[in-house]
Amino acid sequence: MGWTSWEGLEATLGVAAFEQDLVTGRLTGTRRFADLHGLDPSREITVEAARARVHPDDRARWIANDERLHREPGPYTTEFRVRTGAGVRRLLASGRVLVDADGRADRLVGIVVERPQQAVRDDAEPSFRACFEHVPVAVAKMRADGRLVFGNPALERLLGRPLPDRVDDLFGATGKDARAALQAIASGARSEALFEAPLAGGGGEVWTEVSVARTDDAASDEQAVLVFHDVTERRRVGGRLARSEERFRVALADAPTTVFEQDEGLRYLWIFNPHLEISQEDLVGRTDADFMDAPSAARVVALKRRAMTSREAVREIVEVRTHDGHSGVYDLFVEPRVDPGTGAVVGVACAATDVTDAARREAELAAQKERFRTSVESMLDCFGVYTALRDESGRIVDFRVDYVNDAACVANAMTREAQIGNGLCEILPGHRRCGLFDAYVALVQTGEPLRKESVFYSDAYAGRKLIRAFDVSAAKLGDGFVAVWRDVTDRKRLEVELADAVAERDRLLDQQRTLLRELDHRVKNNFQLLGNLLSLQAKAVPDDARPHLEDARQRLMTIAAVHDVLRVDPDQLETVSLREALHEMCVALRSGAGPRIALTLEADDVEVVTSQAVTVCMVVNEIATNALKYAFVGRDGGRVTIRALVEGAELHLSVRDDGVGYDPAAAREGLGTRLLERLSAALGGEPRVVSGDDGTRISFVFPLASLTRGVAAETEGTGRG
Repeated sequence: MGWTSWEGLEATLGVAAFEQDLVTGRLTGTRRFADLHGLDPSREITVEAARARVHPDDRARWIANDERLHREPGPYTTEFRVRTGAGVRRLLASGRVLVDADGRADRLVGIVVERPQQAVRDDAEPSFRACFEHVPVAVAKMRADGRLVFGNPALERLLGRPLPDRVDDLFGATGKDARAALQAIASGARSEALFEAPLAGGGGEVWTEVSVARTDDAASDEQAVLVFHDVTERRRVGGRLARSEERFRVALADAPTTVFEQDEGLRYLWIFNPHLEISQEDLVGRTDADFMDAPSAARVVALKRRAMTSREAVREIVEVRTHDGHSGVYDLFVEPRVDPGTGAVVGVACAATDVTDAARREAELAAQKERFRTSVESMLDCFGVYTALRDESGRIVDFRVDYVNDAACVANAMTREAQIGNGLCEILPGHRRCGLFDAYVALVQTGEPLRKESVFYSDAYAGRKLIRAFDVSAAKLGDGFVAVWRDVTDRKRLEVELADAVAERDRLLDQQRTLLRELDHRVKNNFQLLGNLLSLQAKAVPDDARPHLEDARQRLMTIAAVHDVLRVDPDQLETVSLREALHEMCVALRSGAGPRIALTLEADDVEVVTSQAVTVCMVVNEIATNALKYAFVGRDGGRVTIRALVEGAELHLSVRDDGVGYDPAAAREGLGTRLLERLSAALGGEPRVVSGDDGTRISFVFPLASLTRGVAAETEGTGRG
């Protein structure tokens, strides 16, 4: 149908027709179309001119609908206002987007009516029918009694069955709102309506958006025009979007993510799931500087401005602190918002994920890594981390050096750069020869820790071939291992030298023991020879000289007895047990005592200097010998008791007999008495003599220190307690 036919119907229908080429953007329309938009009918109609007439409050929606035409072929409807010289008009545009052979949006064919519409006369019915018979838009016409007087083929196709007689029967059981709106139009209560309702079709439920307008101004037979647009798919998509949005909201409710939008001035338009103890109501209409401290606001504003300027999304970790002290770390994603009509950046859309805990853990981990690195670097032992290098069959052929500390660099005589990234056996081939490489392979394969001591390793260090010894410990780490090793070459060298020194010492000690045994044997023989000579000499001298030789022999045998004690332990030559020395001396004394004379010994076990032990024994021998010779003259027997007991820091020594006694004053000039006094004085004491009819007791008190000074000195020197 040409534009001339359309223009012939404009006066009666009040409907303007138009067509827009969606590829070239060319817009053509009837004279009525130009008049409704306040345009000059004599000039070419353009999309830009029509857009300029759209009311500013409706322009963004008009532009959005215009852009949707290219993406969504099919029915099209929109309602908007235009400003003309005659005032503001409210227009309803309806049509359909047609596609080319490839299914791409090709052109838009439609009509525009002013709301409220002008009356449609009965004599315009044929023209009305002819007008809408072949358009792709579903159109119907009803009378005041609800009777459907016209429905074009597009409506019948949309319904999927023949048209009913009454308009109510077009809608399904759920179309109560549609019936109420149509009743209001028919009764004259309303002049127009716009609603969505399902059609009672034969091919399943079809949802339509229905625009209804009265087309007459006569009271006798009111009529209305209905324009239908299939919105089934839109509702289906809308339902999915609604469910998706609900799931999105439920997911975000317990998530650490905040989503929001801000306008060009970075004022919050809306926000969902806010953090930092701030409500949505407190944020909308405000800027970041209104609730953040200055440094935080400056960081986030700079990030958002960068996204707006570059027209590209940006992402950054930011720390935010509010005026009331709340703080957090966020992974902030900022995307610029672009007006689809003008192409201008009108704000930002943002998502901020709270990563405070993760940032804290990361900071703690970084601190731990730094402490570990510092500890490893300050280790005196060598430390390294290695990863297995495998061939195509998976066999380990080497280990890549991932890390070595300073001590390892010194031990290997290589810089860290010369080692990291290279093969272990490549830079230190001695690992294969000494078996360490095979041990490391077994470690990685089995997971069993490795510990080897004193591994002898031969390799070239700084151009010199050296043999060194190492203690090695290693544990599996991933597909590799960590190792700690210590150079024990000097220690092994000292151990060898020490072993040699100990062997030499033992050899000398054995030699010394042999010499001491030989010396001991000769001394013993000499004591025995001297004793025998004195005995022979005593038999050859006059009777008055014989006792003196016997006394000399007895004193010699006392020294020999102490010498026998020293022979018991040749390693202990400086000290001797006083009790054992006195015991050996008593054994010698008993051999010369009568059969009925008892000799007993009571002595504490105290270590004394050997020379002092000899002196004590000579003192006891001198007294005991005299008692055995003179105390029991004229008696069949008796008892001699020797005591050497430690009391505090003193040694109490006494010799007692139960013999006939003697006069101490008469014996002071004798040789034995003078010898006794000199010997006891050397030990730091003096004799105390008590003698009577019940026997004689001679006692001494010696300072223990004078007897053990050598022992004390040895104890302090060796650290023994």
